[in-house]
Amino acid sequence: MNADTFGEWVRKRRKALDLTQEMLAACVGCSLSTIRKIEKDERRPSRQIAELLADHLDVLPDERTLILKVARGEGRIQRLDSRSDRASIRVAIPTASPAPSRIPVPPTPFIGRQQETASLTRMLADPFSRLITILGPGGIGKTRLAIETARAHQIAFSGRVYFVQLATYSQPDSILPAIANVLEIRSSNTVELTARLTGYLHDKTILLVLDNFEHLLEGAPVLSDLLQQAPQLKILVTSRERLNLQGEWTFELSGLSVPPDDDESSAIYSALQLFEQHARRIYPDLQLGGVERAAAIRICQRVDGMPLAIELAAAWVNVLSCVEIADEIERSFDFLSSTLRDASPRHKSLRAVFEHSWQRLTADEQLTLSQLSTFQGGFSREAAEAVTGSGLNVLSSLVSKSLLRRSESSRFDLHEVIRQYALGYLSDEIAVRDNHSRYYLDWLHESEPALYGNDEARRLQEFVVEVGNIHTAWEWALEQSNFAALDRALDSYWMAYDIHGWLQEGIGQTDALIRTLRKEPQSNQQQIYLGRALAFHGMFLFRAGAYAESRQILEESIVILRKMGDTQHLPPALIFCGIVVSLMGEFSYARELMDEGVEHATAHNNTWFMALGQFDQGYIAGQAGDLDYAYERMQVGLSLWRKLGNTRFVAFGLNFLSPIVIRLEKLEAARDYLQESLELSTQISDRWGMGTALGRLGSLALLNDDLPAAKPQLERSLALFTDIGAKWDIAWALTQLGKIAITSNELSEAKHLLKRAMQISLDAQAMPQALEAALEMANCLACDDEIASALGILLQILKHPASPQGTLQQAEELKKKWEPQLGQDEIVSLQAMANAERIEAVFRDLLE
Repeated sequence: MNADTFGEWVRKRRKALDLTQEMLAACVGCSLSTIRKIEKDERRPSRQIAELLADHLDVLPDERTLILKVARGEGRIQRLDSRSDRASIRVAIPTASPAPSRIPVPPTPFIGRQQETASLTRMLADPFSRLITILGPGGIGKTRLAIETARAHQIAFSGRVYFVQLATYSQPDSILPAIANVLEIRSSNTVELTARLTGYLHDKTILLVLDNFEHLLEGAPVLSDLLQQAPQLKILVTSRERLNLQGEWTFELSGLSVPPDDDESSAIYSALQLFEQHARRIYPDLQLGGVERAAAIRICQRVDGMPLAIELAAAWVNVLSCVEIADEIERSFDFLSSTLRDASPRHKSLRAVFEHSWQRLTADEQLTLSQLSTFQGGFSREAAEAVTGSGLNVLSSLVSKSLLRRSESSRFDLHEVIRQYALGYLSDEIAVRDNHSRYYLDWLHESEPALYGNDEARRLQEFVVEVGNIHTAWEWALEQSNFAALDRALDSYWMAYDIHGWLQEGIGQTDALIRTLRKEPQSNQQQIYLGRALAFHGMFLFRAGAYAESRQILEESIVILRKMGDTQHLPPALIFCGIVVSLMGEFSYARELMDEGVEHATAHNNTWFMALGQFDQGYIAGQAGDLDYAYERMQVGLSLWRKLGNTRFVAFGLNFLSPIVIRLEKLEAARDYLQESLELSTQISDRWGMGTALGRLGSLALLNDDLPAAKPQLERSLALFTDIGAKWDIAWALTQLGKIAITSNELSEAKHLLKRAMQISLDAQAMPQALEAALEMANCLACDDEIASALGILLQILKHPASPQGTLQQAEELKKKWEPQLGQDEIVSLQAMANAERIEAVFRDLLE
């Protein structure tokens, strides 16, 4: 076969194989125009197209290198001619035209799944991954992902990508006929069909996409036979269950990406995109903003990003608002159904989707799946076995059937929609929920040594993933009046929720416990339960900055526990009540409570509360100006926490010891303390500890006139405190930022910050902090030449019994500085108005 150019060679070779230009273009996956230009030598093919031409023009292996060089102009056509001039040409297939791929054309654009498509592309490029199964529950989007993958790989497989829909076939022996039908291979019997099919596939690079395989699993071994007979064949399967074949690679598909609660960012979440796309097909003028956007997010979250569920939900937008749709989904699993005439019967409703999978389960699997629906947010293998009594074999089977997911951390969870479906089949609900509640409340109790000792970091991470189960277990125990289990869990519950900053949840759940206990007959034991619940509820209220309410609750706890003679459980209530009243400025009463708390903690060898009580004895002494005693007591408490190895409270101790060390003029030691505290708090993600350390570092930088370092540290501190709602700490950070604004001569900004600090302090009844903010406001007014107003505030501070010693000292120094700038009559008049009762009126005037 002589040819003068590469284009002429392609044309002659094509005709020898009885291929039209259209057929060759289809095989190669390029345009007809490209083939015409190549044959006319008007353009050279890319390396990829040259390789595809070599495939489809039946170039022998020993000729392939040369043909690629000639195609790219790097070799001589005469050499190719001499090697290719044969008497006959091999014909690869009985008919020259490849069968049409018949890849379905979706009616809507493909959304999201960038990471999934990239992963499948890598798998298909791997020569060893020849059988890939896309696994997932019904409605998760397996078919759509397979279609898009097939469309994207047509060129890579030279146009030989075939999509085989198996949903309509009911018998395992229908698999080969279904494939042959798509490939347009006809035969009169099974033996001939198998021979013709394997013969056709034998030497071709082909991708077969087999959709909906789960009901034909008994016939799966025929795929292994095909792969053996056809070395270049690759098969992509979608199924709700694994095929369990030796060469199978599995790709587990989950829901689309879902926004967090009330997301206002510009990030793209494919679940929300899909909802908007389908909703606007029905209601083009739909505007998702405000409460409607929040409701749309809630819909996506409730169905865990499942595409089918999102589409079914979006179909209601012409009848209901997004808020109403979200409410209906939460009320009834059966709400999500379709009235579309062309919808697949399997996808008409979520119930129809999962009914098919449910019927394929054994009785043990059905029972276990329904029992697992009681878990919230996943569970460990140990938890599943304790609650359901099922072993690893049943869990493994449910995973293989895409009804249960297993994460890299070895935890299991149910897709939310599957969980709702399975919950409808839960028969012995009381017994299962009792098991669930008992397991997690016992788990809380068993966490106590770790949380109060040296292993809190590991345990705290477990709390993050178990918080849904803890909440569910707590609610059920309340409903069943299981007060003993709740009481055993209280110490760990408080510590974990406090560290994580889950203050409002803690307040709500301990309040529910108190209200339930108050309704019960008051036996001595239940009085003790009530006293303990009040103590921990008061501790949560204190951390949230509700000092007056916290004090009232803690004092009630003390009265009850004293009456019951329960000195063992008195230290938490006494010590935290002492902290609260000291922050409210009642230092004498605070010392009494703290001393009694330390006495009882020591008597009962409660090392952790001994440390806290002694440390806070030092804190109160520091407020009164006794710095040496404060330093000694705080060091005793800190050393006990170090001995326990309790990271969180070592960091806490370092944070609150640093101001005493600063007042003792040991600035380098204070900086070292705070850096260590920040590192320890960061290790365990203690946001309050991090905020305190950053704030103190900012305050220290301000003391050293390093404003560029001080301001960002205090702003980060304020953000952390605001996030967890710690009012005293918010007011403190605002006061420090006000001092920075004064130093920068930004007096208007300073007044704004200090007014906020005073208002928050007054709301929390944290009078010492309010007085500190008022002191800085006086400073600000003096800088603005309002000396008389500034001195009037100082005189009020000096008269108030709640003024800490440090605040009194600063007020006295400023008074001496400013008095010479005023006349004697003016000073006498200001002194006459100064009294403790008038401070409230002064504050009101400042806040106007």
